[in-house]
Amino acid sequence: MNTVYFVSKRLALKVEQNQDGTLTLTNYHDGTPFADAGMLIKSTGSIDNFLALCIDEEHAKARMEAQRICATPEYRKEQARRSAQRAAEREALATIQHKAAFDALPRPIPATYDNIGVVLRYLRDQNYGTVDLPSMTIGYTFNMYDCDGKLAAAMVMDKDIIEDGENLGRKFQVGAPSGHLMKYRRA
Repeated sequence: MNTVYFVSKRLALKVEQNQDGTLTLTNYHDGTPFADAGMLIKSTGSIDNFLALCIDEEHAKARMEAQRICATPEYRKEQARRSAQRAAEREALATIQHKAAFDALPRPIPATYDNIGVVLRYLRDQNYGTVDLPSMTIGYTFNMYDCDGKLAAAMVMDKDIIEDGENLGRKFQVGAPSGHLMKYRRA
């Protein structure tokens, strides 16, 4: 009788192959027979495919220990902290890049689709109460919106923006999630 182990997110099974080629699946922890053995094996396609997913006891114990550690509140808290730290680092880097792109624009800023996007990304990073609006070759109004917790910057130009014979309209936005500021073109 050959013994291997099947470990998934929800299952830890001891798998024994009988002399006639059939499999006996039991719970790794308490030894009770696994009720849906046939369904589990069929879901992989065949006994051979199922056995290909099985591992030896040493690897099974290591995998179960890793799953136990990942389920602890301390581990989840640390992962959330790391994720928030990476997001803050990405946001800080993006802010630096937006400022550099904005500073590279000539003054007054030509009102092109690309330049409007650069200006909106830069202004979105600023504190709305202290925003110093740059001068552009076409007049505009600027607003910031809270779209379900995401900050969006929007600009309405005094004239339509026409590039390569295409009328891009007057309303542009950056940062609004889907379903918000629908009448504005993403810049």
